[in-house]
Amino acid sequence: MAKAYKSIRVFKSPFLEYFTHVPPLLPMAIWGPVVCYFFWRAFTVDALSVGVTLAMVPAGILVWTLAEYILHRFVFHFNPKGHFQERLQFIMHGMHHDDVDDPTRLVMSPVV
Repeated sequence: MAKAYKSIRVFKSPFLEYFTHVPPLLPMAIWGPVVCYFFWRAFTVDALSVGVTLAMVPAGILVWTLAEYILHRFVFHFNPKGHFQERLQFIMHGMHHDDVDDPTRLVMSPVV
């Protein structure tokens, strides 16, 4: 039987703490239908060709990758000045580095 994982506690409030834990597939469950809607819209409402739509896929992946890198480098790893900024940086991203094995903190909470 698998041992239960003990996560780092971030908030005293159980309500707030609940929102710091995210199943890894939750972003896919939220954004997957959005992507499907925009593919449907591209073919029906906007009447884009299959070629144009498929050409946008690698462009989207490139833009997403660049945006993710910029956010990770310059937002999640900013140099905090003072206690409040240290706490904010830890909540946003630091706990992910302090406990890399936590399966519920691999992706950003949709609440953010």
